[in-house]
Amino acid sequence: MWRYGLLHEKEQRTKVPEVKKLINAIVDTCIKAIEDDGVDSLILGGPYFELLEDEIRQALDEAGYNEIQLISELASAVEVAKAMVNMKLKQAPRAYPSYYLKAKPKFR
Repeated sequence: MWRYGLLHEKEQRTKVPEVKKLINAIVDTCIKAIEDDGVDSLILGGPYFELLEDEIRQALDEAGYNEIQLISELASAVEVAKAMVNMKLKQAPRAYPSYYLKAKPKFR
């Protein structure tokens, strides 16, 4: 993806024709989902989409969709991990069962 300009400086990204084309395609897909499917939140799944989050947000705002929430996959995962730590949750022993479980799962 280096040659497509995604790793350029933020100000330079939108000047690369391939990146501009990608942003337009993503925004068009987002608008189609908003209009056709009535979505009110969009999840940006994938690291390349997350790199372009600011540009996608700006394009959606310019199209009049500033109330639509953009959810970043990585940021969401980090927040869930923080919540699990704060709630003092541990991995369930049944996830990786060992010999000391009384009721062993059938799939093991």
